[in-house]
Amino acid sequence: MIDHEGNRSQQLDIVIHDRQYSPLPLDVKGVIHIPAESVYAVLEVKQSLNADNLEYAGEKVASVRRLTRTAAHFAHAQESSRTAPKEILGGILAFDSDWSPPLGDSLLTSISKPPLLERLNLGCALKHGVFEVTWKDDGTPEVDRSVTEYALVYFFFRLLKRLQQFGMVSVMDYDLWIRCLKS
Repeated sequence: MIDHEGNRSQQLDIVIHDRQYSPLPLDVKGVIHIPAESVYAVLEVKQSLNADNLEYAGEKVASVRRLTRTAAHFAHAQESSRTAPKEILGGILAFDSDWSPPLGDSLLTSISKPPLLERLNLGCALKHGVFEVTWKDDGTPEVDRSVTEYALVYFFFRLLKRLQQFGMVSVMDYDLWIRCLKS
């Protein structure tokens, strides 16, 4: 991902982004750069859930959340409005879990440690289940863990539900992008 100031995130495995209000993925020598404004969610893919991989995924998510996102007014139904940038969802997909139990207290401990920008919202260990995190005002996580043989489908629906609550991403302020390119 890239912002209008030229900052870039680390490379991520899965990026869910909008193609309507921020439709300019830039292909530079085979590398796709997606404007930060258009990003809904980013996910890292790993073989196993463990403390190191959760930390690694959190660092990658934070690199996207640190990018500056613009928000422009847009016309719709004879009105003009502006949507402020929303939190970018961060998650991890894995095949297995190194912990026993796979989604137990060790997961909760690892989820609780990172600073704000590195916090994950969703995760899946295909062999074991799904976790979803909501953060309380005091910074403590509330973790919903679901053990299911349909982990990937369940994870997908949980992700879609979270995305549905967003509505839409903020509309790119092309003037800021243009101004940056002129300097």
